Amino acid sequence: MMHHGAESPATDEGNEMTAEALDVRAELRALIEHRSVALEAIAQMTGISESTLSAYLAGPGTEHQGLTALGTGLTPDESQRLAVFAAMLAAAGSVPDDDRVRGMLEGLTQVSGLTVANIASLTGIAESDLDAFSEDPTGVSDAVKYAIATRTSYLVNAVNLATSRH
Repeated sequence: MMHHGAESPATDEGNEMTAEALDVRAELRALIEHRSVALEAIAQMTGISESTLSAYLAGPGTEHQGLTALGTGLTPDESQRLAVFAAMLAAAGSVPDDDRVRGMLEGLTQVSGLTVANIASLTGIAESDLDAFSEDPTGVSDAVKYAIATRTSYLVNAVNLATSRH
């Protein structure tokens, strides 16, 4: 698990963002309205057709309990992916950069099965720098942080491209 310290992502109203409280439709509508993301881009990223997304967004009310669809016109898989996507985009501005990078490293090791030694070998970053960053990012230089961020981002993209799409 990522360590978030005392920081907690919150909505504009100061309420903590939780899967149970997320109105996926409202979040996606707001993101589109504020030009944070276009409907076409959401369709491209999720593989859900624009017409299906448009119909979903035009629907009334909150039809989710947590990450579960309730009569949304989406498949359960589409509904879950869209809910996670909306939640991540809604919280995007409030997640500290060091937490993002630690999350990428943890994803590569815990989910993808790479070891810290593998990541060091693939990125050209010293294993000791990766360990130091994971323990306390404030003790690592900005240059090392930048290298870790950009190179692990590349690895995350490679893993995502290689991941089976059921």
